[in-house]
Amino acid sequence: MPHRLTACLLVLALLVGCGKTGEPPAPEPPPPTALKTFIEEVSNNGYIGSGAPLFQEAFDTYAQANPEKAAAIKTDFDAMLAADGNPDQVKKIAKKISPQL
Repeated sequence: MPHRLTACLLVLALLVGCGKTGEPPAPEPPPPTALKTFIEEVSNNGYIGSGAPLFQEAFDTYAQANPEKAAAIKTDFDAMLAADGNPDQVKKIAKKISPQL
């Protein structure tokens, strides 16, 4: 019986001690932000509609993480929301904003 316990502990110690060594994997790029997803969608369809509060919330979240970038697109973002109802204008502004995200 004591030999079984010793053998089990030895196997357990080997398994725990045998981790991968070497370089850690490269970090994955962050997923696209909700704002970027919204902007890309609007640049294709030109429709904001009742989603405006969601857009604003996504912008506010983006601004907390990226204040400089958010400040750079704020004027265009507000103009895009104001252009709701004019799909061509919304698309044009969204396409202008998208590469800056």
